[in-house]
Amino acid sequence: HSLIVTDHGNQCIREINDIQREAKTHVVTLAGVPGKSGFKDGPLALAMFSNPFSTTRISDSKILVADLANHRVRMIDSDTKQVTTVLGDGTTRSLNCPVSILARGEGDAEKD
Repeated sequence: HSLIVTDHGNQCIREINDIQREAKTHVVTLAGVPGKSGFKDGPLALAMFSNPFSTTRISDSKILVADLANHRVRMIDSDTKQVTTVLGDGTTRSLNCPVSILARGEGDAEKD
């Protein structure tokens, strides 16, 4: 069992593993540069977020992130090891501070 956590203050997305199996949990940074805010698509360890707010899993390998201050919805793809922008162009005209995402079906997501 695992949880995906939006570490808003540290500007990254974390996964907490084995929450019911062991007394110790394992926290792994999935994407983002801890403590550094910004915008950058690309490899998971180099991608940057600005106040990521929430996540939703849309498949075993894909997680959507509401990237609040970047005015975008981003996708973490564990198969390709990349973060990409799927909605928004960074302006409030295209998407204004998304805070949550609801997945309706595989590959079909919309801003809540």
